Amino acid sequence: MALETWLIKVKKTISNTLDTATSSNHNSNVGVLSFEMAHLMSKLLHIWKCLSDKNIIRLRDESISLQGVRKIVSNDESFLLGLACAEMAENLRLLEKSISRISKRSNDPNLQCFDRWFDKFANSGHDSHGRVLSSKDMEAKMKMD
Repeated sequence: MALETWLIKVKKTISNTLDTATSSNHNSNVGVLSFEMAHLMSKLLHIWKCLSDKNIIRLRDESISLQGVRKIVSNDESFLLGLACAEMAENLRLLEKSISRISKRSNDPNLQCFDRWFDKFANSGHDSHGRVLSSKDMEAKMKMD
């Protein structure tokens, strides 16, 4: 639902941009970027849902406790949870690289240095731009959009 609303906003923005743009090359770039952004938003929403309490509990209770996982990988629950967290962190890093690549094309200098902002936040937890939302704010934003 949030993705659908976001896509409608993107479509309106693209339509307005296409009306005012003069170059056909610019028009095709905007169309490709909108699909790329929709794909990235879908990935981000998936990662957000994977990090919910319900999914983490399910991961611990169902996936990690499987007999095959315990025999093949490890019998140590904290090690297995660490592997799952490392995989989620890697997925987030890959998403950040894709967003950074797209943000380099932006006219906004704050977005052009998204990669540095993300690295600073990932390493220290300091959010100098106030872009981090609490879980309540994020849930409300998902419902609103």
